[in-house]
Amino acid sequence: EFGEITVCNRDFGESYTFELQQNDNATVVVERFHELFAQTKYKEAAELAAESPQGILRTPDTVAKFQSVPVQAGQTPPLLQYFGTLLTRGKLNAFESLELSRLVVNQNKKNLLENWLAEDKLECSEELGDLVKTVDNDLALKIYIKARATPKVVAAFAEKREFDKILIYSKQVGYTPDYLFLLQTILRTDPQGAVNFALMMSQMEGGCPIDYNTITDLFLQRNLIREATAFLLDVLKPNLPEHGFLQTKVLEINLVTFPNVADAILANGMFSHY
Repeated sequence: EFGEITVCNRDFGESYTFELQQNDNATVVVERFHELFAQTKYKEAAELAAESPQGILRTPDTVAKFQSVPVQAGQTPPLLQYFGTLLTRGKLNAFESLELSRLVVNQNKKNLLENWLAEDKLECSEELGDLVKTVDNDLALKIYIKARATPKVVAAFAEKREFDKILIYSKQVGYTPDYLFLLQTILRTDPQGAVNFALMMSQMEGGCPIDYNTITDLFLQRNLIREATAFLLDVLKPNLPEHGFLQTKVLEINLVTFPNVADAILANGMFSHY
């Protein structure tokens, strides 16, 4: 039957023959790998796995196999031999990158991670970023960015209080963060940072993603009168009729708590729609 197919369609016959040869080669490679492993020739097994056709041996099972080998005193662990062999041949896949990084983090050798990332030897993933974050927030942020783990990037910028970068990055990648959640998160630890973030949002192209009254109420719920006032005095500078309610609110809260501030607002003639 195969001969008839070859006669009818020579290209298909050649392709099929090549595929059979590939499968045979793969079987031979896998068998040879297990033989080397059984003979405790871990270095040779690692080299064979690294060069295996289409990476058929570069799997979690292979990593687990090297992990299972007892480590002899004074000798390089077979798992490190395996990863070292892979690194000399190029870039690790996502699973390999995560497992090698786990070893390095446990040994407190963060500098190795920095070097491999700089040489583009590791495939970045959100999981890798989460692991590295346990030892270095800045390095984790770089991994999140390369992995396009956008929500984690935004959260990392918020933790660093680099609120302007949240807006710039989100615009670059076409991502819409949960601005209300972010503002609430920042408010818990950094009220002045929340004011700055709210003012940045007010200047966004297309308008502020949260209405001014909601932002004001978030500050007032935490009795942050000064912060609410600072925000409103800035965004209400244009003195627009549609902001009459907010002009009234900023005067009201200050008449009750800081009358001198309310007096100053009235004396300066800042508002005319309250």
